[in-house]
Amino acid sequence: DHVLYGLVKPTSLWTYNQESNCIEIHLNKQDCQYWPRLLLDSNQNEILTTMNYINHVGLDNQMDLQSNAKPDLTLKPPFNVGQLEEVDFPMSEDETDLTLQRLDHETLKCTHQAYLSGHQWLFKIYCSNWGSSATHAFCIRHDVDGIVWLPLCQSNLTNIKSGKDQCTWKHVSTLQAFGYVLASKRESRFVSCPVLSDGCSLKFVAVADYTRRIYVYRQPLPNDSKDTELRKRITVNSLERQQIVHVASQHVITLPTNEPITGFVATDEPYPSILVCTQSTLYLLPLDG
Repeated sequence: DHVLYGLVKPTSLWTYNQESNCIEIHLNKQDCQYWPRLLLDSNQNEILTTMNYINHVGLDNQMDLQSNAKPDLTLKPPFNVGQLEEVDFPMSEDETDLTLQRLDHETLKCTHQAYLSGHQWLFKIYCSNWGSSATHAFCIRHDVDGIVWLPLCQSNLTNIKSGKDQCTWKHVSTLQAFGYVLASKRESRFVSCPVLSDGCSLKFVAVADYTRRIYVYRQPLPNDSKDTELRKRITVNSLERQQIVHVASQHVITLPTNEPITGFVATDEPYPSILVCTQSTLYLLPLDG
């Protein structure tokens, strides 16, 4: 009696294995739409979940009660729920259950655990020059930024067995405002960046939609660059000096086809570029800088 989340092709089939007494179902989606779940549930398709709504509205009500009880207080809520946008909320309640664990390769036991509630997982990053036993780095959202963490190898954690508490993840890069940028891409399918090297920050991150559009995110350029600058304005009663604020930039590339994007990778060797694969064409998109 339940309806699938999206349309499927007539080529979908099912098979029954009599020996294992199992039914195997193969569903071929009719389009490239992302399915957050198998079955359609109208109650869970609301981006603004009931839990988040109650939390934000409850905060406003609490601040209003305090203001009414003591008219002399000037305390105001830090934000207005009416000013929030869709990208400020998770796609579903499932995203709040993310847990990061570190497992010891000898004892196979969990040595460290962190709950990432409110910190969305963005993408993973391939690493080099950290030794053959290095694992992938990962980027999670903190506020509006993307924070890149590198799990340290077992050989680098010499103080763990001696009982001393030591951080097992190393902060290697910060992608300014990338968390907000990626959250606004509702049709994104792939996220890729060049291989991360020791001592080097990420030069750019590329995001691909299901079809056509490629977004290239670049970090702020050095102070001696000729890129556009934003200058902090000075108010009438402020003695603060004028400051130059460098911002990250985003470029949009549109492919000349509506075919679904089936493969996507970003690289900086031998030069910064993006490889995009569709059903019939392989595109090489070189980037300047």
